[in-house]
Amino acid sequence: MAAFAWAGEDMRRAPSRSLGMHRHIFAGARRVAGLAMMARREGIGERRVMDQGPRVEITYCRQCRWLLRAAWTAQELLTTFDGELAEVALRPGTGGVFEVRVGDALLWSRAAEGRFPEIKELKQRLRDVIAPDKPLGHSDRDDG
Repeated sequence: MAAFAWAGEDMRRAPSRSLGMHRHIFAGARRVAGLAMMARREGIGERRVMDQGPRVEITYCRQCRWLLRAAWTAQELLTTFDGELAEVALRPGTGGVFEVRVGDALLWSRAAEGRFPEIKELKQRLRDVIAPDKPLGHSDRDDG
């Protein structure tokens, strides 16, 4: 006999309830496996890596805890340039560094500019390098 009991139940009933739960788990697993097979057949959920397009690298100071700023910047660039970038990489650095590069070209350096980039400026600079004809909507307008 089992050495445990479900809360408030007789130990003799525990195995049958346990088997019932296992049947539900297995049935759910079969459904998930069936959906996965259907998705593969339809090409849904395939991992596709874009081999085309430039690579953007954001180097941030880990000592200054600028990972969140770098991640937000990466998200903004990936959203704006969807389908035009191969990847955006986050690279930890030290010494107060915050640089954005596309390929070998430096788009922004906190050391050279003396401040962090406004996302609008960074998007415009990146656009000028990778897609000069791309409209940026409100990021193209002057604020003044």
